[in-house]
Amino acid sequence: MLDINNGNIDWTRDSDITIKEVKSTEGLTHLTDEQASEVVEFIKTYSMLIHSLYKKQIEDEQKENENQKIISMNNYEPIKNAA
Repeated sequence: MLDINNGNIDWTRDSDITIKEVKSTEGLTHLTDEQASEVVEFIKTYSMLIHSLYKKQIEDEQKENENQKIISMNNYEPIKNAA
Protein backbone atom coordinates (compact mmCIF):
# COMPACT_ATOMS: atom_id res chain seq x y z
CA MET A 1 0.00 0.00 0.00
CA LEU A 2 1.28 3.46 -0.87
CA ASP A 3 2.10 5.66 2.12
CA ILE A 4 0.56 9.09 1.40
CA ASN A 5 2.89 10.65 3.96
CA ASN A 6 5.86 9.53 1.88
CA GLY A 7 8.11 12.50 1.14
CA ASN A 8 8.69 11.21 -2.42
CA ILE A 9 5.15 12.02 -3.60
CA ASP A 10 4.94 15.20 -5.67
CA TRP A 11 1.57 16.69 -4.66
CA THR A 12 2.13 19.69 -6.93
CA ARG A 13 2.51 17.56 -10.07
CA ASP A 14 1.12 19.29 -13.16
CA SER A 15 1.76 16.65 -15.83
CA ASP A 16 -0.01 13.42 -16.69
CA ILE A 17 1.36 10.07 -15.60
CA THR A 18 3.26 8.36 -18.39
CA ILE A 19 3.19 4.83 -19.75
CA LYS A 20 6.77 4.44 -18.54
CA GLU A 21 5.76 5.40 -14.99
CA VAL A 22 2.84 2.96 -15.04
CA LYS A 23 5.05 0.13 -16.27
CA SER A 24 7.70 0.88 -13.65
CA THR A 25 5.13 0.60 -10.82
CA GLU A 26 5.33 -2.54 -8.71
CA GLY A 27 2.65 -4.99 -9.84
CA LEU A 28 2.23 -3.34 -13.25
CA THR A 29 5.60 -4.18 -14.83
CA HIS A 30 4.06 -6.96 -16.95
CA LEU A 31 1.68 -4.63 -18.82
CA THR A 32 2.05 -3.96 -22.53
CA ASP A 33 2.28 -0.36 -23.73
CA GLU A 34 -1.36 -0.56 -24.85
CA GLN A 35 -2.51 -1.81 -21.45
CA ALA A 36 -0.42 0.85 -19.68
CA SER A 37 -1.99 3.47 -21.94
CA GLU A 38 -5.44 2.25 -20.82
CA VAL A 39 -4.32 2.60 -17.19
CA VAL A 40 -3.23 6.18 -17.90
CA GLU A 41 -6.61 6.99 -19.48
CA PHE A 42 -8.44 5.37 -16.56
CA ILE A 43 -6.45 7.43 -14.04
CA LYS A 44 -7.22 10.64 -15.97
CA THR A 45 -10.94 9.82 -16.23
CA TYR A 46 -11.19 8.79 -12.59
CA SER A 47 -9.34 11.91 -11.44
CA MET A 48 -11.57 14.20 -13.49
CA LEU A 49 -14.69 12.45 -12.16
CA ILE A 50 -13.61 12.78 -8.53
CA HIS A 51 -12.59 16.42 -9.06
CA SER A 52 -15.94 17.23 -10.72
CA LEU A 53 -17.89 15.62 -7.88
CA TYR A 54 -15.82 17.47 -5.29
CA LYS A 55 -16.24 20.77 -7.12
CA LYS A 56 -20.02 20.24 -7.38
CA GLN A 57 -20.22 19.44 -3.67
CA ILE A 58 -18.36 22.66 -2.80
CA GLU A 59 -20.60 24.70 -5.13
CA ASP A 60 -23.75 23.13 -3.63
CA GLU A 61 -22.54 23.90 -0.10
CA GLN A 62 -21.81 27.51 -1.08
CA LYS A 63 -25.29 27.88 -2.62
CA GLU A 64 -26.85 26.36 0.47
CA ASN A 65 -24.97 28.80 2.69
CA GLU A 66 -26.05 31.74 0.51
CA ASN A 67 -29.69 30.69 0.74
CA GLN A 68 -29.73 30.42 4.50
CA LYS A 69 -31.37 33.32 6.26
CA ILE A 70 -30.57 34.27 9.81
CA ILE A 71 -33.50 35.56 11.83
CA SER A 72 -32.65 37.67 14.81
CA MET A 73 -34.62 36.51 17.82
CA ASN A 74 -34.36 39.95 19.43
CA ASN A 75 -36.58 41.61 16.80
CA TYR A 76 -38.80 38.59 16.10
CA GLU A 77 -42.49 39.34 15.82
CA PRO A 78 -44.82 36.46 15.01
CA ILE A 79 -47.03 36.80 11.97
CA LYS A 80 -50.56 37.63 13.01
CA ASN A 81 -53.28 35.74 11.23
CA ALA A 82 -56.52 37.50 10.35
CA ALA A 83 -59.42 36.43 12.54
